[in-house]
Amino acid sequence: MLHTPLEVTERHHHGYDVFPDSGRVLPFGSGATVFYNYVDLRFRNQTDSSFRLNLWVDDQDLHGQFTADRLPDATFHVREEGHSFFKVGDQWFRQNRLYQVAVDRVSGLEIACRLVSANRSPVMYEVREPVAAA
Repeated sequence: MLHTPLEVTERHHHGYDVFPDSGRVLPFGSGATVFYNYVDLRFRNQTDSSFRLNLWVDDQDLHGQFTADRLPDATFHVREEGHSFFKVGDQWFRQNRLYQVAVDRVSGLEIACRLVSANRSPVMYEVREPVAAA
């Protein structure tokens, strides 16, 4: 959704960071939790284009793809800032901020940047503590 001009009107974070970054394509915190009848992922199309969301499942993964009847004037990217791990007592946490960046398709210039998510979640895997320099 963050790679489209569609406006997200409802999105719920995962409650935990359940796996490390090995093989991760999008930054931590860019996913969404959906529980039928309680927690939704909703979006609004305020453009003059028609969009279609295609979803499918293979043996291991849920896949999704947006298509549109025409290309938007901009491309959209996700920028992560302020990423860090920190510890409170014996529990590790992870935090970051995610921005949606719009880049003009013709000029290649950044035309918009907006904060879409500030994430902070407990980590459910082993985190190696940084080694202090001597």
